[in-house]
Amino acid sequence: MAKKAATVKMQTSEKYNRFGQRGLTLVELLFVLSIFSFTTLIAASAINTRSPRLVIDQTAEQLVTDLKRARLEAQQSGERVAVMRSDAGYLISSLNLDRRFQRDLNIEWATNSVEGIVFADQFANPGGRIEIAKNRRRAVILVHAITGKIERIE
Repeated sequence: MAKKAATVKMQTSEKYNRFGQRGLTLVELLFVLSIFSFTTLIAASAINTRSPRLVIDQTAEQLVTDLKRARLEAQQSGERVAVMRSDAGYLISSLNLDRRFQRDLNIEWATNSVEGIVFADQFANPGGRIEIAKNRRRAVILVHAITGKIERIE
């Protein structure tokens, strides 16, 4: 004898839709949106705050690039190119560059020239050391006196 398959009828109420899911109330929706907004606000402020390491890295890379450009300009033109330091940054007049450092950075220039680093030609290379620091982070850029090589060592 074959048994008939039993059919089960699903009971539904007004609170549930045909898929068995309940809808959200306005209070629940507002609660979720407020949590999402708060989380987004925290994430945005964390992204906006640049870490000392990032600031130092970007400043050091920019300075190394500008020093290399100044050295190349001196070699190609055969004229003197000065990287003049200031309290707020540095100036390379032959390249029309006037860079400003971020205010909370500590910059120390140790060079053979009073005005900064001067590139004259390929045989007259200055020596120099520039240290960029913020909090406990730092970067050191060296300009080798003999080879003229410009490199970041820290």
